[in-house]
Amino acid sequence: MGKGEQVKSVRFYGETAYVVTFRQTDPLYALDLSDSENPVILSELKIPGFSTYLQKFGEDMLFGFGYDADENTGWRKGLKLSMFDISDAKNTCEKHTLLLDENTYFSDDVLKAVVVDATRNLIMFPYRTYGNETIYDETANTTYTVYTEKLVYAAYLYGENGFELLGEAVYTDDFISKLRGIRIGDYIYVFTFGGKEGTVAESYNLNDFTLIDSLE
Repeated sequence: MGKGEQVKSVRFYGETAYVVTFRQTDPLYALDLSDSENPVILSELKIPGFSTYLQKFGEDMLFGFGYDADENTGWRKGLKLSMFDISDAKNTCEKHTLLLDENTYFSDDVLKAVVVDATRNLIMFPYRTYGNETIYDETANTTYTVYTEKLVYAAYLYGENGFELLGEAVYTDDFISKLRGIRIGDYIYVFTFGGKEGTVAESYNLNDFTLIDSLE
């Protein structure tokens, strides 16, 4: 399977394995491993882009986190969220997708940084975004353009209508090396490491992602 392509992510659930390969499109394979000497491809789903991380979401869904890509050239675009219906391994399908801006990328340990909490329909992850920003100088009464790069911690909800942004925490401190988050009860805690202020812990309301408190 996937001749000439690269394996991007794998998840095993019981006697079924889900494998993502990539060259120009993103085939998601479902494999039957009940006979270890004769694995069988149950289905193959071809979609644009690829998932670098797969995580089961409830009983019949599989969450994929990765990138969109040009179907003709394979050129990588911005980040992509996917939710796959795996209720029938012989007929897997992509139920919902969300494409972030093309100027977004992920530069962290995805296994440690992405939080998938199906009990609260919650998905959280950090990412980086870059681009030109127009700034107005009131003193000089003029505008100018600067290149900016931001580190963002995003929280999304997933439901019948797909992915919905709950909230984001945006950081411009160039010294921040990584972000981590966790949900405890009705609160989300976001930690920044390596910034000018050292390690900072922030608490957010789970209902609307409003900032409650910050501790350096």
